[in-house]
Amino acid sequence: MIFYVFKFMRVWSVFALITLAFSILLMFCGNNIFKKTGKRPELSYLPIYNLLILLDVCQMFRLYFILLLLPIVNVLVIMLMLYRLSIVFLTKKSFALGLILLPVLFLPVLNYSKNLR
Repeated sequence: MIFYVFKFMRVWSVFALITLAFSILLMFCGNNIFKKTGKRPELSYLPIYNLLILLDVCQMFRLYFILLLLPIVNVLVIMLMLYRLSIVFLTKKSFALGLILLPVLFLPVLNYSKNLR
């Protein structure tokens, strides 16, 4: 029995480290995206306030923040936010689809591209 508990803890710790690494990557990408849109970049490090600022950048109502608190709906709202973010940066539809489906790969591309806005 104790073997299964330790095995579960190992699996969970690997998952937690991968999630932490992706979160840090997206946090730094958000920093440069805030710079490109004219917002103060240090606001991207504040956990809840950065979502409100990102809603403003995506030109969405702040009431969508309430929908971000609901379990299933938040995935749809984040997809909509990423699509609107691609519209703000004047990207192609294929890039917008990639941003929606694989944000961990396409947000750094959006972050470090020179020809956007």
